[in-house]
Amino acid sequence: MDVNKHIEKAEEAMKRRNYDFAINLFQQLLTIDPDNERARTGHYEAARKAWDMKNAGKKGKKGAGVGTGLGIMMRSGGRKDPSAVMAACDKVIAKTPNDPKAHEKLGYAASKAGHYRAALFSFAKVVELAPENVQAAKNLGKLHHKLGNIQEALDAFDRALKIDPGDQESIKARKDLAAEAAIHGHGYAEAKSTMDLLKNKNQAREHDLLDRVAMNEDDVRATIELVNEKLVETPDDRKLLMRLGELEEQRGDLDAARTAFERLLGVDPTNFDVKERIGDLRIRDAEIALERARAGGDADATADATAALEQTKVEEFGWRVEAHPTDLPQRFRFGEALFRAGRLDDAIAEFQKTVKDPRKRLDSQVMMANAFMKKGMLDLAANQLEKALDVAGEGSKRGMDIRYALGKVCEKSGDVESARRHYLHIYERDIGYKDIRQRLEGLDQG
Repeated sequence: MDVNKHIEKAEEAMKRRNYDFAINLFQQLLTIDPDNERARTGHYEAARKAWDMKNAGKKGKKGAGVGTGLGIMMRSGGRKDPSAVMAACDKVIAKTPNDPKAHEKLGYAASKAGHYRAALFSFAKVVELAPENVQAAKNLGKLHHKLGNIQEALDAFDRALKIDPGDQESIKARKDLAAEAAIHGHGYAEAKSTMDLLKNKNQAREHDLLDRVAMNEDDVRATIELVNEKLVETPDDRKLLMRLGELEEQRGDLDAARTAFERLLGVDPTNFDVKERIGDLRIRDAEIALERARAGGDADATADATAALEQTKVEEFGWRVEAHPTDLPQRFRFGEALFRAGRLDDAIAEFQKTVKDPRKRLDSQVMMANAFMKKGMLDLAANQLEKALDVAGEGSKRGMDIRYALGKVCEKSGDVESARRHYLHIYERDIGYKDIRQRLEGLDQG
């Protein structure tokens, strides 16, 4: 396998916002080469962006929370096989990218398996996400030392000592590393003066800020100032303009983010990713307007804001599908926007295309069923739900929801016996499911 070629394919998928596909590719690559830094970084970035896109506007810690898949792996004996634990951790990170516990478990498993660069990446991520984790900082220092990165090891133990100044292990490691650096001249022999050392330290700080993903508010503010300073010297630097837009968006200043992205679009007019980002800000503006209307308690204003939001999504997802007609996840989002905007026939036409994508088959079938129900075409709605039930499986929560919807369709169409059959199937497995008891009582009374 040409690893670089597959990485480029995954990175191209990320540019198109096809994050699920990119994550899948990166996970395949990491199974083959767990230490591949480019693939591991890409996997995390794709997961983070996917999480941000799915949870836009929601409150709470970004992408945090331990996933259930990791716990299942631990209970099933995966602890004995570090490669299996790594694979399980990567799956959890794909869903909750900023979960420090998942990164920490991945780091330990990678160390045990001898994949030290993968472990280095993982513990560095823990240090970013959980800055007070002294053990993660020490692990980072040990890994840097093992890989011959003396200055980075010193920095890591310095960090550990800032968290816990009395940590004896860090104190001893710091002294030993300083002595080793003095002997071998790691970063010190080349320095002609204290000013040279300070300059190198400042440059390292700049690179750290520009490349770091997880930041606190102070880091975001400092990095924006740094990027703006550099843009004075190179005003058309595409990477800096993109970084500025991302940081302003992270800070919550959507107008400043839009200005940065529009500057970048002026430099690179055909950049699809930048156009998407500007469009996403349009959607976010419409979402904020809707939130304000709801908070004001004005029903008419809320209805108008809802309609404006759905129309904005139709416009934004529509041009993206025209630009990339084979991007089926994007087309599915377009179908959802059409459905919410009341354009049911157009939505059905999109879902009839996206149902061919295995990743979106189930969701497409359910959405087609919803559209047919709204149109009063109950036979077609039931047909799609039957297909969806085959895909979801009887034992799943999703399967239960689909069967419940099937029961409601049958009830609405007058097929009482089929409705009862579906409801009883659910009642037998979960007596407390939604209003299933009332549904059955209603059928009996009718």
